[in-house]
Parts: sequence; C-alpha cells; structure tokens
Amino acid sequence: MHAVQFTKDQIAFAAHILHQATALACGNQHPDHRTIEKLGQTLLSLQRGFTGSREKIATSYLQRQNYLSAYMAYYWPVSFHQVLGALAEIKARYPQASWTSVLDLGSGPGPAAAAACVMGASRVTLVDASSTALQVAQTLLMQGAGMAASHISILPQNLESIFSMPEGPFDLAVMCHALNELWHTQPDALERRTVLLERALERIAPGGVLLLMEPSAHYASRPLLALRDLLLERNPSLRCIAPCPHGAPCPLLQAENERTCFSEWQWTPPRLVERLANLAGLDKSSLKAAWVAFQTAKLSTPAAPMTDEANPVSSSATSEQAHRCPVSLSLRGRVVSDPLRNKAGRIRRLVCTESGKLATLSAPPVTGQDPASSGSAALLNLQRGDCIEACRLEPRPGALHGGLLPDSTISFLLRPPSF
Repeated sequence: MHAVQFTKDQIAFAAHILHQATALACGNQHPDHRTIEKLGQTLLSLQRGFTGSREKIATSYLQRQNYLSAYMAYYWPVSFHQVLGALAEIKARYPQASWTSVLDLGSGPGPAAAAACVMGASRVTLVDASSTALQVAQTLLMQGAGMAASHISILPQNLESIFSMPEGPFDLAVMCHALNELWHTQPDALERRTVLLERALERIAPGGVLLLMEPSAHYASRPLLALRDLLLERNPSLRCIAPCPHGAPCPLLQAENERTCFSEWQWTPPRLVERLANLAGLDKSSLKAAWVAFQTAKLSTPAAPMTDEANPVSSSATSEQAHRCPVSLSLRGRVVSDPLRNKAGRIRRLVCTESGKLATLSAPPVTGQDPASSGSAALLNLQRGDCIEACRLEPRPGALHGGLLPDSTISFLLRPPSF
C-alpha cells in the first residue's frame, strides 16, 4: 500500500504554524468561554453567508475584524489541512515534485501558502482583495514559518478586475476556496475563470503545478469539474496529475444523477475548531474538499500519458498483474462515492477508472458470523479518494460492474493522508 505520510519535521512545522494562526485569531490571548461563543456566532453568520443566497461572497468580509477572526479560528485550520493533504498526495505520486516559489491567488490570510511552506516553499506571492487579510498572512508567514519579509510579496487586488498577473516563474500556483466566489452571478463565469487560470498558467515554470481546491458542495465542486475539462480541452500541453487517475473528460459530469467528486481526509480537529463547529452546528468530523491538480509541460518534451513510474495509480495493469489476477473482471482507479445501497441491500461504491470511465464495485449485504471478512465490510471500510485495484471480480449486469466474491482482492495503491 502506498500510504501518504508526513515526516516528523513536517508535522512539527505544521503544528507550529497552526498554533500561530490560532493565536492571531484570538488576539494572542487564550480564548475564554465568552470569546469562543462570540467567535461561534460570527462563524455561523459567515457560514450562512457563504451558502444559500451567498450574500457574503460579494462583500469584503475579510476586511472586518470580527469576520477575519472567525475565519482564522475555524476556516484557516480547515483550509490549511486540506491543501496540505492535496500537496502531500501530489508529492506521493510524483516524488520529484518541488515547490520553492508559490503564487497564492485569492489567498485570504494565507492558509494555502502556509501549507506550501510545510512542503518546502521558501518564496510566496499572495494576491487577495483584502489588504487586512494579506497583512495577517504576511505576519503569520514571518512568525509561524520563519520566512524573511523579502521572500513574501503581497498584492491587494480583486481578481475580477483587470490586472497584471505577478511575474513568475512559480513552481506552484494555488487557489483555495476562492474560485467559486469569482463572477458567481455571471452566466459566463466558467469562461471568465478559465481565462484567469490560463493567465496564471503563463506564470508557472515548465513542469510546475496548478492546484485548485473548492468546497465539496455541488455549487462549487461540479463547476470545478467542468473547469477541469475545459482547461484540458483548451490546453493540450496541460496534464491532470491528481487526484484523477486519468486525463479524459470527467465521467461524473456525464452521469444522469449529477453526482460530484471530492476527497475526504480523516482528522482529529483542533480543540478550538471542534468547539466552534459544535456552536455553529457544523460537521467537521472529517475534511472534505473538491480539488484538481495540473502540471505544465516541460520545455524539452511535450506532456505524456502518466506511467507506472510517474503515477502508480493511473497506468493499465501489466501482463504480470493480469497473470496474478486471472479473473473475469478487474478494476483499477479511485473511489469517488460514499457507500451506496440498492433495493436488495447490496453495497456499492463508484470507482473512477484509469480509462476515464465510471465503474461500480459491489458486494451483497453483510451476513453470517464474521461480517468483518465479507465483501460489504471491505467496501464500507473504503473512503473517498482511495486508489485501489480490485481483482477476481464477478461481472454483473451493467457496464464495468464488478461484484466481490470470496476470493476477490482489493489492493490499496494510494490512501489519502490523515491528520
């Protein structure tokens, strides 16, 4: 199993930055009960403004100190861990990936840039409409990440306005939970966002990475999938390197039931995040976010299909693997659904395969004296984002539908990190 893990130094570094972010959120004081209750009330107001009518999106909410404090106390640790999880997964797939210089678009107070620092970044450029949030990000990166002021560039700029993209080249460009806020009431939002990102791609060094992260909710995640497909269609030299196991059009966008795709990371939330979630009635038992990462082509060679050497998840099974799995059907890809149950009680999981097609992996209901050894138990133990290879499957009605048998096997090729 290729499990994504962090080094001890990365864990300690992340904990230190997180501590500094919490301190800034609470005015460098230990938060008392009244402070936490006030933060919880403000958080609830923010959350309601981000969903539904989304009236907070068009406002400079991070310019207001109460909203900025609530953001730092709750959303900052969440976004920080989400980006850290995505970067760690990219690094696990591509060990040669290196990010020294980072462009953080729509940065807010810098959770994505801070996560990039944990993964080795030493120079960052942050762009955001809120000058107050940028100042907080600069302070945090200097105090929490030990970054020199000369290595931090901040640009107060609304991304919807016409402006000159910061000069690169950058090894990594990232947008975290910001894309869905841009032109969100405009019918041509997809085209405008695509053009903005194509301008950012011009500033990324050959072989560099563009990481886009959005909320897991449909209003943000499905537009991200559409943008993924459009970027790949319009930029043939661009490669989708994670988390998708292929570069074909997203099969979930073609599904009639309008499912979406996102990752889920297991974590133990910081105590303050947990208390604020309880006060605001939010579920943060796990981290969920939709994301996609692209790699620009190197100067010397055009983008090429991913291979076993570059990405153990995305390549076709070799003849040796086929010999080891003399089966009627095998599936190799990424789990993209929670457990589903049909009318007969059969447990199913959707798998996005390396061929770009959507497959179903299923098992009968848990029965007998040893449910832990059943196929259904195995499916229930999977999580979104797991990259697997399932062999010795029973072909079932429907395209690419494999049923688990007593001698079927599920191998983990990659499992997302946990915190």
